[in-house]
Amino acid sequence: MKKIIKIIAGILVVLLAALVILPYMFRDRIADQIKKQINKQIDAEFDFESADLSLFRSFPDVALTLSEPEVINKEPFKGDTLFRAGRLSMSLPLRTLWDNSGEISVNEFLMEQPRMKIVIDSAGKANYDIYKAGGNEAPAEPGGSSAGIDLRSYRIENGKISYEDYGTGIYLLLDSLEHSGQGDLSQVVSRLNTQTRGKVSFTYDSVNYLDHHSVDLEALLEIDLEQNKYSFLENKALVNRLPLIFDGYVQLMDEGQMVDLSFSTPASDFSNFLALIPEAYSGNIQGVTTSGDFKVNGRINGMSTDERIPAFSIGMVAENASFNYPDLPKSVDDIEFTGSLANETGDTDDTYMHIDTLRFRIDQDRFAAHALIDRLTGNMLVDLKAKGRINLGSLSKAYPLPMEEELNGIITVDMDANFDQRSIEQENYKNVRVAGSMNARDVRYATEMLPGIVMIETANLALNNNKVRLSNTMVKTGQSDMKLSGNLDKVLEAVMNGGVMKGDFELDSQKLVVSDFKTAVDSSNTDASGETEDAFKLPANLDLRFRGQAATVVYDNIELKNARVALSLADQELKFDDISANALGGRLSLKGTLNTRENEPQFDMNFGLNELDIASSFEKVDLLKRLVPLAEALQGVLNSQLRLNGNLGTDLTPVLNSLNGNADARITTREVESTSMPLVNQLSNNLSFFDLKKLEGRTIETYLEFSDGKVEVRPFSFTFNDIQVNVSGGHNFDMSMNYKLRFEVPARYLGGEVQSLLQKVGGADMTVPVTASVTGSYTNPSVSTDMDEAVSTLTTRLVQKQRDELTKKGTDAVGGALDKLLGSTATDSVSKPKDSSPASREVIEEKAGQLLKGIFGKKKKDTVNRK
Repeated sequence: MKKIIKIIAGILVVLLAALVILPYMFRDRIADQIKKQINKQIDAEFDFESADLSLFRSFPDVALTLSEPEVINKEPFKGDTLFRAGRLSMSLPLRTLWDNSGEISVNEFLMEQPRMKIVIDSAGKANYDIYKAGGNEAPAEPGGSSAGIDLRSYRIENGKISYEDYGTGIYLLLDSLEHSGQGDLSQVVSRLNTQTRGKVSFTYDSVNYLDHHSVDLEALLEIDLEQNKYSFLENKALVNRLPLIFDGYVQLMDEGQMVDLSFSTPASDFSNFLALIPEAYSGNIQGVTTSGDFKVNGRINGMSTDERIPAFSIGMVAENASFNYPDLPKSVDDIEFTGSLANETGDTDDTYMHIDTLRFRIDQDRFAAHALIDRLTGNMLVDLKAKGRINLGSLSKAYPLPMEEELNGIITVDMDANFDQRSIEQENYKNVRVAGSMNARDVRYATEMLPGIVMIETANLALNNNKVRLSNTMVKTGQSDMKLSGNLDKVLEAVMNGGVMKGDFELDSQKLVVSDFKTAVDSSNTDASGETEDAFKLPANLDLRFRGQAATVVYDNIELKNARVALSLADQELKFDDISANALGGRLSLKGTLNTRENEPQFDMNFGLNELDIASSFEKVDLLKRLVPLAEALQGVLNSQLRLNGNLGTDLTPVLNSLNGNADARITTREVESTSMPLVNQLSNNLSFFDLKKLEGRTIETYLEFSDGKVEVRPFSFTFNDIQVNVSGGHNFDMSMNYKLRFEVPARYLGGEVQSLLQKVGGADMTVPVTASVTGSYTNPSVSTDMDEAVSTLTTRLVQKQRDELTKKGTDAVGGALDKLLGSTATDSVSKPKDSSPASREVIEEKAGQLLKGIFGKKKKDTVNRK
């Protein structure tokens, strides 16, 4: 017995070892066979990251798992990914391990997170057309193999399939796909039970018909592989809660696909209509009370080819219907609707939509319309009539509108239109008829384009073919008010074809606050540098002109009075033709452009600054502080012509380092408030004769050029207290600076002792040149002077003057002259040196240094001879 047990145990160990070892022995061969056979039959590249083989997971079958399988297209879609999945698991017959015929059959498979992107380009070429012609009939190579499918079941988890046809304008997206099927597909004729769930979106010719509608489908398919025919036997679908039953078939043929399908609603409750509307717009329809009937039925029949589509007809009817949401106080009543979408010929241009009747009532307000839109994909023909009154407040209490702010106001419409698209494109307006009116009163709404609530007190629009006349229109938002009147032209062209709408308006306002019209910036939408990715953009489809006036305009913290405005907007560029206003104690004028066609908004402006109060201007306009920071210490008026261009930030203020331009500035001072400026204090401490107060009542003129964050000052001169000053250099917008100030200081400001000395040598009218270098920043300045150079200059001039005098009087007078100059009575200390000898020059330099110490390093009251 023990021997038998040992034998059995040994067999089990061998079997277990085989179950573990065999997959490693055959894994690569089977994986290579699959890759080879698939690539042999497709004109694309199939590959996967890795393969795993197991005898445990699906015993007695073999479980093969491919990680990250993908199919990459070749020309003309080279490099595009047609298919990719996270994992593909297959169950293969056990005989696959030792079957040398190469035949590989699949019993079951599971696809996890498959992604398929199907594309048909404008030339009609499809990226899924990758099967090689005659692939099935190709003779097998020696040792070759063939692949087969003997499916019993399959499953797809979390799939995503997109289909885009650039030629027809069709886009279909099936997302969050969960699909499974059970059946035996090894037979010529077999049946397959399928279950499908997902979200479907469908767009045709830029019109979105389905938007993430939920789809739930249970279908029993009969598959005839010999005739390539797929029949729907027992089928139930739920499209966004709309139940449908359908039957028919699809048959693949050489010339196309033969389609014969019919569908209808199994019940006629009006809640079916609400189920057609995407939940984002209809809200939660659970608990909605409805009455009346709603029915949908349709038929699709005919051949689908590259040139034609099957004929189809889809009809919808609602009668004596109403609905009331449980959490809303009002209901929508007396609903009547009859409409259809059809094509009777198979020519896509013959597709039409007909709304025979559309009526409803909320309280006592009624609305009615009917429309025929023919030739949807060709020369579209529109015949529309609408009349009614809608109380927006009642509408928001009867239907869950997707808006955060509650709507209010009344809109009255009475209009009819009849036109075709080609007549609008060709501006053949004799074939266009649009007439009627639209009036709005006390309308209150919110929009993402503006930060505040918009109030339309009154608005009257008169419709006349392609023109709209706007009159008696009063609009308020935030603190701003506007009275508008004017004309809009080419309205239909803009609405139907995305053309450019033109307009000419008169504007009158009591107050305009610019911040009321700034779009809020999403701070989360920033790139790595912290800059907002989506720059401010002006609309591209508007060509408008505005003329008008505003009693008050508020920009940032600047208040402009009696503003006159003339501006135009076209091609994403705003032109300031002529803007003027009283502001900052004077008058401002502006001409220029704001262009938003590029990634960053760009501006190019000419400003006229006339008699602006300096104190108010520098307090409220940061740019002026950056251009002429020293003027902040002055009280007076500023006149300038400022030419400026650069980029705007998201807050619509200039980006300083992008600025280029120039300015000629004329500053007339009334008084000086310099004690709070570190630069002025430093100059006063280093230059005893420097007194900015002496500029009171003076006019300074200068010219500036700026670019790349730098301001260059063209050298200019001015005088104060008979001291001539020459200024040159520049500064940066970060307030760092590099200036030179050259002073020509008259001798009479050097003190009584100096004046007496210079009078002895005839130099009372002499001036001393002093240069101050100013570096650092305006808040932490550094001032240095050229003491050595000034001493040398003064010495040279004194020696030269004495030389000239002694040449006339004779060399014997040298000693006496030097005694006078140096104030010495002891002639033995200087034994009558020559006027240019080193000894005399050293003494003169020493004396000159003592004189200049009276200029530098002493308090102003000790050294300046005040008159």
